[in-house]
Amino acid sequence: MMDELKKTSQMYLVLDEAKDESNRISTKQVKRKLDIEVDEKNGNVTASINLKLKIGVDSYPHNLNKNINQNELSQKISRELTKQAKEITNILQEANCDPFGIGLRVSTTYPETWEKLNWDKDFKNVTIKPNVEVEIIKTGSIY
Repeated sequence: MMDELKKTSQMYLVLDEAKDESNRISTKQVKRKLDIEVDEKNGNVTASINLKLKIGVDSYPHNLNKNINQNELSQKISRELTKQAKEITNILQEANCDPFGIGLRVSTTYPETWEKLNWDKDFKNVTIKPNVEVEIIKTGSIY
């Protein structure tokens, strides 16, 4: 989410808890967009982090003998990665850690609002909305 992935990064995902099998994907391209909205009346800050990933599915072992709908699979992976991103952002906020530079963006774009905030306390109240969109551009062992 910080836009610092290497050219190719591998991840292992469990997409079906009942089967408890790892699926390996490789990121091929990452685009990140961070949008900040501030309600200047009450100082509420909302950050939307949108990731667009082009990936390769290297293994999807529990469906080796079935035809796979790539659109459905990309939606499933998108939902799982968005869920994980929400969990990560919640942990970061609890730790009062702002690695995305939301505070910096607020301070430079909305200086009047920034002056009214105590970022050490108010960061925990920021609404962070991560969203991950996945496009499968390469497949390995999924058929």
